Amino acid sequence: MALVFGPGGVEGESGAGALRPPARSDHVFVGTGGALGVLVQPREWTVGMEIGGRVLMLDLTGGAADPLVAAMRADGLTVGEETAMFSVGQWLTEVAGLVVVHACGDASWQSVDRAVADARPELPRLVLSLVEALSPDACERVVVALELSHAALPLSSAPRRHFGLFVGESSAMRNVYASIRHLAPTELTVLIRGESGTGKELVARAIHEGSSRARGPFVRVNCAALQASLLESELFGHRRGAFTGAVRDHAGRFEVASGGSIFLDEVDSADPAVQGKLLRAIEQKEFERVGETRTRSADVRIISATNADLLGRSRGAEFRPDLYYRLASVEIELPPLRSRGRDVRLLAGECIARLNDELHRSVRLIGREALERLEAYRWPGNVRELNNVLCRALLDVEGEMLEAHHLPPDVTASRESVPPSASDHLRGAIAGLAASAPRDVYRHVIEEAERELIGLVLRETGGNIRQSSHLLGIARNTLKERIRRFDLCRSRPVRN
Repeated sequence: MALVFGPGGVEGESGAGALRPPARSDHVFVGTGGALGVLVQPREWTVGMEIGGRVLMLDLTGGAADPLVAAMRADGLTVGEETAMFSVGQWLTEVAGLVVVHACGDASWQSVDRAVADARPELPRLVLSLVEALSPDACERVVVALELSHAALPLSSAPRRHFGLFVGESSAMRNVYASIRHLAPTELTVLIRGESGTGKELVARAIHEGSSRARGPFVRVNCAALQASLLESELFGHRRGAFTGAVRDHAGRFEVASGGSIFLDEVDSADPAVQGKLLRAIEQKEFERVGETRTRSADVRIISATNADLLGRSRGAEFRPDLYYRLASVEIELPPLRSRGRDVRLLAGECIARLNDELHRSVRLIGREALERLEAYRWPGNVRELNNVLCRALLDVEGEMLEAHHLPPDVTASRESVPPSASDHLRGAIAGLAASAPRDVYRHVIEEAERELIGLVLRETGGNIRQSSHLLGIARNTLKERIRRFDLCRSRPVRN
């Protein structure tokens, strides 16, 4: 059945062909009985990066539902308004959901609903009266209704960046962003701590690019990749003939980075001799090339990173304590991926969008089971491992949906593995908060623990409010308030 939305109402038109194309290809205008047709451009709608896909809203109230339109715009839905009436056309074959708002006492929406149900019975539909559309939770109801109806979540083709090049909106990452903003304009040395694959170099670059040295060079040195003798030469340079193979003068990374920043990755690998010269470069801002007596100045900002317990090593004489305290004027702790909660799905969407181009794939959906497996896995390799897992998975995908069976066995078996402990989540929360809000750590960590607990119970009950409130021992209204406060309705559909 084809559908025609026009001044005369909704008409069913028999025929074996596709739905009638719209009068214009770039917009869809809909309306019935002379009512105003509110336009929703058929583009990607991402609500907190949780729901993607194309959603059509039909306003039968003559524009009285504008507050809902504004709320949906704020959540990422592209909405426009027109008085003209056109065919809804082929967009019904492409949209992922339909929202209808009608005036109280107006039954015209019923013919719309029946016609759409005949044409696409699987299409999620939400019908709201004007009173319901103007209620504070109307936009939330739209989100929940659409999430409940999808076995797979569409992925945005252009993931939202939450801070510079970073993707993630967990409380721990928000505090990392705050630390970067506070530290970037200063000349303080910064020590970035975190497990392998958490994005330490990305943080270092963000600090550099937010500083007054942004126009200068950003030079990275992997201290673990070079032997002690070569590391000294690489950092400070050498003169010709200083050692076998030194056939010409060589400027070190400190000279190359002059006016900018130098990033010392895995600085814990530097041997004692190099540590002493690093200390001098920081304290006195000077150094000599290997085999040379001329003293040179070091106009650089030093940012370092480690995945080791550098403070513990300094106490055990494995690392110079004076150098540690010079490197760590301020520390930033990056949380492991397993403690970042919903950020896993955000990062997965970003990775898949990029890998689609690199691997010539067209994946735009991720199955709920696959998403649950990704979120349950502990990610010892963090974001780097997530990218590698998705890269291997996409090679096996022939269509548009990534499903659980495309994931490697170690990820799909994660449900049977030991889940992340509460201490994992709390450690990540404390690490992200300690630098920026030391007086608020207790309150924020308690809130983070409460959010994790409520999210876990909602997952176990399938989003059932009554069962969840019973298990938690709190009133349903209290639970609903917590769900709104912690934004859990977007990460897990809820129902009464």
